[in-house]
Amino acid sequence: MDKVISRRDFIVGGGVFGASMAAVGLAGCAPSNAGLPSTDTDASGTSTHKGADRPLSSRLVEVDEGDVARTEECDVVVCGSGSAGTYAAIRAAELGARVIWLEKTSLKGGTSTITEGTLAYNTQEQLDAQGPTDLQAEFEAYMQWHNWGAYAPGIWCYLDNSGEALDWAISHGASMSTGGQGALLSCFDEAG
Repeated sequence: MDKVISRRDFIVGGGVFGASMAAVGLAGCAPSNAGLPSTDTDASGTSTHKGADRPLSSRLVEVDEGDVARTEECDVVVCGSGSAGTYAAIRAAELGARVIWLEKTSLKGGTSTITEGTLAYNTQEQLDAQGPTDLQAEFEAYMQWHNWGAYAPGIWCYLDNSGEALDWAISHGASMSTGGQGALLSCFDEAG
């Protein structure tokens, strides 16, 4: 039997993919000690350090003192200048942290520079223009698209928080423009 995919199903599928990626990103921001070195005391009373799956020493890179060009002190190091890294650096600085923001390429933006669009529900602009989106209907559409196999708490987290998150980004200087398919594209100016 041939399955016809409607435009709505296609858009919902893309939204679910975006929501899934956001949920993965949010999960990565959750406080956790998993994977961090821990200290154990063996039977002889000696303290030993180990990581989650291998000894701490196998996870450290040796650097010769002469190879260090300079040192910096900070409270938070953010690796990457994509949307998540940019927002993390901004928020950490807002909370008073001294932040070092690293990007390995010569351009800011990370993979956000090739993102096809931003999907958010119940932004202030949407609420003002059309009222609230029926999140239960959106949830059911996402879950139906994925044969009810998607991670429901992650989908709800995205549905419940994406509008507020996008409003926060805009309030901190992100600009939105409409892309070729009507998707919202976000970016910051050269100042960050």
